[in-house]
Amino acid sequence: MVHSSDNEVKLYEYHRWAGSLKSDVARVIVANLARDLGTSNVWSFSQTTQTNFDFQVLVDVQNIESKLGDSVVLDVLWTIKPKNSIADKNGKTKVKMGRSLIRVAVISPDIEALVAAQIRAFALASADIAKNMR
Repeated sequence: MVHSSDNEVKLYEYHRWAGSLKSDVARVIVANLARDLGTSNVWSFSQTTQTNFDFQVLVDVQNIESKLGDSVVLDVLWTIKPKNSIADKNGKTKVKMGRSLIRVAVISPDIEALVAAQIRAFALASADIAKNMR
């Protein structure tokens, strides 16, 4: 579903998401994080239960709002669990939590421009999360 105006959404029959939105979003963000951080050992909480990781990331997409010819707004809550997330002497862990709210302009009123803006929004969300992981 895509906003075609302020009060209208439109279903594009031949332009559909081809997978699981929840798992695909987490997979894309984690792949971007691995590239940005220079480590292949970044996992989504939903991808694995293995204990050998540099970072585990939980991504919870609160909202994706896409409007043709206008913008894509992506609202993501995230949790980062580093490899050594044991509690310190004060009982605090190194787990970080945050929210990334990304807005990207859509440069023309067609689906291809909208998809390009969505890709850019996920890249910017990944960069924001990576910044908090350093």
